[in-house]
Amino acid sequence: MKSNKLKGFPFLIAHANTYPLEYLQLPTETKDALHQYGISNVEDLIHFIGSFQAAECQQALGALDALAAVSTPTRADWYAYWEARDFEFHDMCLTCQELEDFDNNTPVCAVNRESFGNAGAMLARSGYDTLGKLAEGLRSGIGDVPGMGGKKRTEFFSRLVELVQSLREGQISSDGLALKFPMNVDTAVIDQKTKQGGSGYAFHEDVSNLGIGILHAGTKTKALEAAGYRTVGDLAVAGPNALLALPGMGRSTVRKIEKALRSLHEAQNNDGNVDWDQYCASIDIPLLPVENQALDGNSFAAMVGITLGQLGQTLHDPVLQKIIADRISKPPHHRATLEDIGSSLPEPITRERVRQKEAKLLEALAAALVNDDYAHLDVHFRPEFADYWKRAATNFADAEEDITFAALVDGLIETWGADRAILLEHLPLIATVITGEVMTTSVFGDATRLDPRLLTLSEADRCIPLRHLQIGRAARALRQRGLVTIGDLISRIRQGTVSRASGANFRSAISHLDHVVTSLDEDQRFDQKTYLETIGVRVLPKDDPSGPKEFMRDLAANVSEILAANPPRMRSREIFVLRTARPMATRLTMEKTAEILDTHGPSVKREETDTLAWLNEVILGGDQSLAGIALRPVFVSIWHRINEVFDEANGDAELFQRFLATAFGINESDVEPAMPTMIAVLTGYPYGRLGRYTRMVPEPALEEEDAADEAAEEVKTDTLPVRIKLKGFRKNH
Repeated sequence: MKSNKLKGFPFLIAHANTYPLEYLQLPTETKDALHQYGISNVEDLIHFIGSFQAAECQQALGALDALAAVSTPTRADWYAYWEARDFEFHDMCLTCQELEDFDNNTPVCAVNRESFGNAGAMLARSGYDTLGKLAEGLRSGIGDVPGMGGKKRTEFFSRLVELVQSLREGQISSDGLALKFPMNVDTAVIDQKTKQGGSGYAFHEDVSNLGIGILHAGTKTKALEAAGYRTVGDLAVAGPNALLALPGMGRSTVRKIEKALRSLHEAQNNDGNVDWDQYCASIDIPLLPVENQALDGNSFAAMVGITLGQLGQTLHDPVLQKIIADRISKPPHHRATLEDIGSSLPEPITRERVRQKEAKLLEALAAALVNDDYAHLDVHFRPEFADYWKRAATNFADAEEDITFAALVDGLIETWGADRAILLEHLPLIATVITGEVMTTSVFGDATRLDPRLLTLSEADRCIPLRHLQIGRAARALRQRGLVTIGDLISRIRQGTVSRASGANFRSAISHLDHVVTSLDEDQRFDQKTYLETIGVRVLPKDDPSGPKEFMRDLAANVSEILAANPPRMRSREIFVLRTARPMATRLTMEKTAEILDTHGPSVKREETDTLAWLNEVILGGDQSLAGIALRPVFVSIWHRINEVFDEANGDAELFQRFLATAFGINESDVEPAMPTMIAVLTGYPYGRLGRYTRMVPEPALEEEDAADEAAEEVKTDTLPVRIKLKGFRKNH
């Protein structure tokens, strides 16, 4: 071994025999192998490495190198050694200059859950209940401690390093430790309460009846409740001795309960009100929301997100921090997945592990807000904030385990007095607490993103058919599933029955509602003219007919223009002009039409039939979304009257023409030019020699490619509305 490699090597040799091998914190398998060679301390290891090369020597050589580098004539700087080795610990056997000052004669402070976490509680039970005893035990080595597994050991070493660093940098002194983690103070209180039979508190009746969850007694809360201690008064009367007699109840927990009882007693006033700021400061628990302000329904809803953000800042677990920041606090359509959370951590964890942590957090959150149960949450909520959750839980107490989305929203509005728009804006966060689940589907997203103005549409506007909106074939697809009007669509979104996840047709229709909102006038009424201008849709005919005579004269040309705007078939307009709109005297045969259009007679027949079905649906059925155009109101109203007259004539062509002339106050000769077009659109059959015609059955004309697309479209609509599980409003223990 070269001295220039280990520049502190001579100093290390001087003290090597006083350093047990365990001080080096070598991996267990390496340490055990070296023990088999008879090595018990650092001096043995130096001689062994100098005379023999073994596989185990490589790690040991690195450790000696690091130790020599921090050795001085007086001692080794063990903290610097730990730091150089990335604070990797394997044995409860160590020392450092800062710990050497403590022994049984200088106990300094208590070792308990407050000073060393859960590991501190296990060490205290094993007799290492002061820092002096712990330091002395570590110097000689502490064996297995009952109840102290790998996780607690890791927590212990982390707390120990923090303590040594604070002492090393002068951030805390021995006196400071004594004040921060006092010994015997709590024990004295316990002894006093024991002598008094547990009756040393004079709680107001209201405070005495509070649940024990507000005492933040931790995981033992459930055991206390099982033993019959359910209120603050129960614990105050019982006294420490009775609590210590319970199975598994340690002095640390009893001290914590006594401290909380004492702090609560000091924070109450004569009226039974509690100064929660004072109480929480006394027991060192954050009180949320941080700002104490009066709340109404709207400000409460807005405060939910702020408060959850403040909760995230109090958490030490990086997984929980990410769950709140990247999932719970985000809108449903922007929430990270469980996989995203797990894979983004410095030390990735599985999706299932993230889910478990999230479920426990939400369960603890709901328990605290609804039931004042803080057994698993190291924060406290202001009563004014928690009261809203309690009121909602009471409101839904008699409801089924799950309810519809609309029932949830309506119930919260009634209970909290919040505006619908404000509630919907913050509902994803609120629903997370209520359901105990982070909703990542778009169901809540669509419902909560509905513009509030859509929820207050007049009945007339709610009854506007979807086929009057420019949503293309989506209007037909939705109509087949029972959604006929704007109101139907809005209601089903609110109920959670449909969402953007239901398919392309639903995405199109839901997105188009934004155009409906922008077309509302100052009285919040739907303005058709504004709507059409906004989306840039052509309105046909170019000009509304000035009267029935002009309507009849220009009908063929106007229908031809409608077909030109968005023809259902490639040759629809040409076939209509060459055949359908002409009287028999000038109408081309199918064969002649096919010859002109360079196709076959059967193709002309099929396209003519499809075209007439399409015109019937657009003009008489009002499916303007199918045509991609809007029809002039006078043009449409005259067609409606024509439709009625056709029924009055019972399909008799001669009577139909005569009745039309009478109905519109024009001559039969004025009606004649429009007869071929009217008969064809009404019946689906060209005007010919028949004296009587049968009305076309008004079925939507589905194009072949449309039908294929719709068959391939995965529609995820449920037969029942999405149900909201009220898990957060149900006490699970």
